[in-house]
Formats: sequence, C-alpha cells, structure tokens
Amino acid sequence: MNEGDYSQGKVPIYPENIEKCRENLLVGQQVKLRIKEWDLDFRHREMCLQCTVEENHRWLFVARDRRGKRYTMTYVDLIMQGGA
Repeated sequence: MNEGDYSQGKVPIYPENIEKCRENLLVGQQVKLRIKEWDLDFRHREMCLQCTVEENHRWLFVARDRRGKRYTMTYVDLIMQGGA
C-alpha cells in the first residue's frame, strides 16, 4: 500500500544490513568517515578522515582519528556514507 519511491537512487536500509555492518566492523579496523566541521564563521565543511575503530556498541561505534579526536557514529550513518 505505502510503497516508497526509490527512483532517485535511494535504497532502503534493512535491519539485516545493519546487523551485517555491525558484524563486519571490528575493533582496530581503519574506516573513512565523512565528518562535518564548523569553522569560526559558522560555515560547515565536510572532511574525509581516516579513523580507527575503538569501540563497538549495539547502535553505534566510536572511532579515533590520527590526531586523537574521537567521533561517534551510528551504523546507519556509515551505511549511508557508503562504508562497510
């Protein structure tokens, strides 16, 4: 009845995809994350950083970049970025 229109290249994310991503993402693995940062003029830019996975949780994971800054991201956001 309520069919989504995925003609614009949008593909639905199913729980099986999230579970598969959670199982494939291991502690110590390198991933590329797209991070939005704000500068002093309140403009945002998107940066692509190489990060190392530190912790895995049920709905999210924690990664650290080379400078030591920690980022928290959900598995859904990682799938939407095209990773894992």
